Amino acid sequence: MLLKKQTVWLLTMLSLVIVLSVHYILTDEKPKQVADPSDEMQFDFEVTTDEMSDELFEALRLEMEDKRSKQLDDLRSQVASAELTTDEKNQYLDEMKEIAEYQSKEENLESLIRSLGFDEALVRAENDQVKVTVKKSEHSRSDAAQIIRLVKEQVGKHVATSVVFE
Repeated sequence: MLLKKQTVWLLTMLSLVIVLSVHYILTDEKPKQVADPSDEMQFDFEVTTDEMSDELFEALRLEMEDKRSKQLDDLRSQVASAELTTDEKNQYLDEMKEIAEYQSKEENLESLIRSLGFDEALVRAENDQVKVTVKKSEHSRSDAAQIIRLVKEQVGKHVATSVVFE
């Protein structure tokens, strides 16, 4: 059973690498800067536009989910180990709780961003950085500011936030 999971995971990662490679080979143009951190707003943010296919968008989502799943599996196996002390197990349980909180915040933000009229949203939060990728046919600096304001309200004021429009 474990071998089958590893095989599926490996094939998923290989597929992702191939899709990303093809995308970067076919798009030789650098993303255009839409807004810069020296904006008149009270917080720093980065906004770029880039063409991304639906497949690549979903590949990014799958990559993030696979990474989190692997992290959780590793932590679960550590917690199940009989060789660890209670403090060490509690530390791993805290890490698992933190990952679950990140996932919950990401899902909540994605839902809130879609409710603002965006076609699709992908939020990736790690440590003190949040990267938001959104799909909308037309976008503006105020759209970016609105998303960033939402991230700051939901996650915290001290996170670095970047927004990519697809």
